[in-house]
Amino acid sequence: MTEGDPADKLSATRQFVVVVRVAIEGNGEVTGELVDPISEQRRRFTELSALADEVRNWIEDVVGKAIDDQHRTE
Repeated sequence: MTEGDPADKLSATRQFVVVVRVAIEGNGEVTGELVDPISEQRRRFTELSALADEVRNWIEDVVGKAIDDQHRTE
């Protein structure tokens, strides 16, 4: 199986995309943002631990909403 191959999607009925932009400043400071291109929501961060938290929160939000939507349609 290769990336992008139909088998790569397994049996997914929905897919989600998030963009993470990271900048490392000259003094070593890390800044960036997490962008959901569908909802156009942006979450900014200034530490790597905050980045990990933002990605985790985004996944929990999106997956939770998808599960709720699926339960409503059943």
